[in-house]
Parts: sequence; structure tokens; C-alpha cells
Amino acid sequence: VCDPVVTQGQVPAGNVINGIPWKELWRFQMPQRPQTVVAGDFDTGRPGDEFAVIRDSSNTEAPEDDDPTRIVIYKQNSPTGDGTSWEQHFARNFSARWEFANAANWDNAGGDEIVLIDNEDGKIEVYQPDQAFRRIVEVGGSYNKYALLSQYV
Repeated sequence: VCDPVVTQGQVPAGNVINGIPWKELWRFQMPQRPQTVVAGDFDTGRPGDEFAVIRDSSNTEAPEDDDPTRIVIYKQNSPTGDGTSWEQHFARNFSARWEFANAANWDNAGGDEIVLIDNEDGKIEVYQPDQAFRRIVEVGGSYNKYALLSQYV
């Protein structure tokens, strides 16, 4: 997790791109390579946005579950979060291979929802992370994901 435009504090030597200072806030190792990362306000009780990582699932995380895709949401672990410390907020495995994700306040209430698209199986689903990852929309069929998103998000 990086601060792309440092406005306070020290900037590590060499951390300037096109005259803009940046610094690394937090680094962690994942069991699988991330495929998609999306940020949104998934926990309205914490300052700032959270981020969701979509990646392959790992047998060590859920040995009884053979679903291929895992979504993990991370949130700051301090109510006054400065971006330097994060914890897992929620995780769930899916049978779908989500290839694209976006965050939006679909229902105009509470936190943001996560919009997930599986091009191979031709579906879009919308989930509410702040409601135990409840699915609120499911659309199937052949479509162009960008046209679909412009209509729904």
C-alpha cells in the first residue's frame, strides 16, 4: 500500500516520480498472486477506504472448499488509520472466476458494494460486503462488460 502523493513527513530517498514524492505504507505477502484489486468504502465504521483482493484460493485457507477464487477485504486496524497497518476484514471463496471488479454504492445506502464480472461464464453479480457479503444482483448472458457497467454502475 503506497501513499502516491506524500504531503507530510519524510520521503524516503529516491521515492520521487516526475517530481511527485511517494512512500510505501504497508507491505504483506499473499499466498497467491492477486488478479484484481478494488478499493471502496466497505466498512463505514473505519476511516478511509478498504481494499478487496481477488486471487486464486489456497487449500491452506479453506481445505474443505475447492472453489477456485478467493476475495479478501482488508481494512485499517486502527480507528484513526494512517495506512500503515491493515487487517483482514472479510474473506470468501467463489466458484466463479471473477475477471473484473468495481466498487460502487449500488443501493445508495451503507457501504459500497462490489460488482464482479465473470466473462467466461457470462455473468455479473453485486455483493454487499457490509451485509455478510450478501448477493443483491445477478445478471447472466452474453454482454460487453464495459457497456454493462456503464448501464449499472
